[in-house]
This record gives sequence, C-alpha cells and structure tokens, in this order.
Amino acid sequence: MALIATILFVLKAIALLLAGILFSKAIWVAAFYESGPTIIANRDRKDSSKRLSYLLAGTLEEPFHVKDMPSFLPVSFKGEWALVTCSMTAAAVANLAFTQPESQTRAIDLMSRLIDVVLQPEFRSFDTELWGSDAIESLDRSEGHYRVHRFDLDRFLHKERCFPRSSCEDAS
Repeated sequence: MALIATILFVLKAIALLLAGILFSKAIWVAAFYESGPTIIANRDRKDSSKRLSYLLAGTLEEPFHVKDMPSFLPVSFKGEWALVTCSMTAAAVANLAFTQPESQTRAIDLMSRLIDVVLQPEFRSFDTELWGSDAIESLDRSEGHYRVHRFDLDRFLHKERCFPRSSCEDAS
C-alpha cells in the first residue's frame, strides 16, 4: 500500500512539474510573440532591419570564410553550410525588398555582393572536392554538379530586378 502511495505521489509531482513547464512556456510565448501579419504589414520595420543587419554583418561586412562555420560541423559540410547561410541572407534581403519598396535599390546591390561571395573558389570547394572537378567550370558538361539551385531564386530575383513584385511577375 505504501508503494502505491509513493508511486501516486511521484506521478502527481511529475504532472505538476510538467504543468508548470507548460504554463511557463505559454507565458513566454505570449510575452514574445510577433504576429506574421504585423511583420508583413511593415509595422515592425525596426526589428526586420536589425535582423537583416545581423545577417549582413556576418556575411558581407566582415570577412566571411568557410572556416568560420560552426566547429561542430564536419569539414566536408562547412562549405555547404556557408553557401546556405549566404542563400538565406539573400532570401531575407529579397523578402524585405518586396515589403519595403524603399530598400529595393540596396537589395539589388546586396544580392549581387552575396552572389559574388558564393562564387568564390572557397565557397564551392566542398563540391569540387567531392566531385573531383571545379564546380563552376563543369556546369556546361554532363558532370556539372555545383549546387547553384540554392541560389537560383536569388540570382533570378537579382537578374530580373523583381522589385516591385509586379515587375517580377511580368518577367516570368
């Protein structure tokens, strides 16, 4: 009987602990929640600008190198991580240009600079090492392999000057 009482006490304590954690999480989410429509409606430009500045500081304003990727990543994965970092930064630039028309000229410049970064041999070497040939130089051959698909959207947006969105829709 004492064993059953002890088990019930432990189960109640665990349930109470879990309820406390869930309650704390609910308070946290309610306090720091930012609604998508608010951000999209440009009511939170300051936050968006801060976030973009953070991304740009890490990719364009300071020297950005593959070796700077997180130390827990295997060497073979650091190049791809760096490529994706630049691609996601370019996506953020494009998203802000769509919602903040006054930033469109700057966005085109930033996207061009990000494209230049990932076309450097250092950023494509991970692919070159895996395939045994230069990634960019092999694109016109059957063994072409560079993972430019990650940057295709960014390159298209930059090339077609898809700001505002209506001009991009006309280009397709």
